[in-house]
Amino acid sequence: MQKKNFPELPKQLWTEHSLDLTTHQYHGKLLDQEQGFELGKAQRKITPRSELATLSERPKGVDALTIYHWSNEGRVDLLKPVRAKRMSVSPFAYFRGMPSLMLYDLAWEKSHSGLMQQVCGDCHLLNFGGFASPERNLLFGINDFDETLVAPFE
Repeated sequence: MQKKNFPELPKQLWTEHSLDLTTHQYHGKLLDQEQGFELGKAQRKITPRSELATLSERPKGVDALTIYHWSNEGRVDLLKPVRAKRMSVSPFAYFRGMPSLMLYDLAWEKSHSGLMQQVCGDCHLLNFGGFASPERNLLFGINDFDETLVAPFE
């Protein structure tokens, strides 16, 4: 079988303006709600919402198989066929095993807010639960992070 020549992986989503908010901290300090709003408004001045309105398209030649190939980079070679077999069971199993498919569509966007969050590719009711915030508020959010990636919140 002839091996497909895959295009290069796109450049990183992280830019000099990106902020990692996965820990809800900024410069080592926990953000309260007001500080989070201020940080978001400051980022909006760097990337206005009007810049986020136009969606880009994947380049020609980049399909789901290409993205699957990229998502296998760095994985143990012996386990790659196991992953492929498990993903081939159903469309649900395929999309559950490929959260990168959604992320890579963002890789060609001309701009994003730079506010990086943990995003979920396995979002169903059983993967949510109740939590307490630092302000002692009850929050409802995701509790299963095995199919997640850090990506722009958009």
